[in-house]
Amino acid sequence: MTSSISIPPPPGAPADVSAEGQNRPAWTRLGMFRALPVASLTELRNAMTEVHFDQQTAIVKQGDVGEDMYVLVEGTVRVKVRGEKHKTSFSRQLSAPALFGEMALVTHATRSATVIAEKNVRCLRLDRRTFEQLMSRNPQISTFLTKIVGERLLEADTIRKVGKYKVVGRLGAGAVATVFE
Repeated sequence: MTSSISIPPPPGAPADVSAEGQNRPAWTRLGMFRALPVASLTELRNAMTEVHFDQQTAIVKQGDVGEDMYVLVEGTVRVKVRGEKHKTSFSRQLSAPALFGEMALVTHATRSATVIAEKNVRCLRLDRRTFEQLMSRNPQISTFLTKIVGERLLEADTIRKVGKYKVVGRLGAGAVATVFE
């Protein structure tokens, strides 16, 4: 008889069974979390707090300083980016499981979009202070930062600055990395 470690999902969260037979919350299927060992995922989950938002609540607002990121566990949200003259230049629906707010948290930049709950939603929230403590305690968790930044740079032309660096464009990609100028 073998035993397995299971990541404690929030109450009622959908879970799937991994190849190792471990119960894992659905959000751990997101690409940036897949490579993390179970112990690191458990530490990350324990660092997050569960929050609920009512329908039509703005969870994050474009232009605000990003002090937290969210894992959408249940429900759907609408991501809207305002362009010139306050017209919506981009609108996209995200369904659980999904991650949002992470770029502003990682880059210390202002939010590039507004995220609104389309229905009542349940999220896991990670604030900046806890995030930074977690990164210093568990360097393996910081591996998902590289994936987040790279994925977001590839999918959105609106991100042009990461920390003190100006992103000009993608130089190339290989089996293990994407290189940006």
